Amino acid sequence: FLLGLLTTVQAQVITTNPEFPVSGESVTITFDATKGNTQLEGYTGDVYAYTGVNTDVADWRHIIADWGENTDKAKMERDPNNPNL
Repeated sequence: FLLGLLTTVQAQVITTNPEFPVSGESVTITFDATKGNTQLEGYTGDVYAYTGVNTDVADWRHIIADWGENTDKAKMERDPNNPNL
């Protein structure tokens, strides 16, 4: 009796390296504009990533800037070899 399991693998819009970040260590976050809804594919302007931690009481903590505040700390760096990364 053979039971087969079919899973669909989809490419991720956002990936991290390492895959499971550890507190206190560096992490690289990659946004692939060719994935998802592709609205930023080919976009050449600045892109900002606003990050933080959402607690169990829906309270954002450790944010790096207010929404809409385009700070250098939140500005993403484009891959020189692939402008969609």
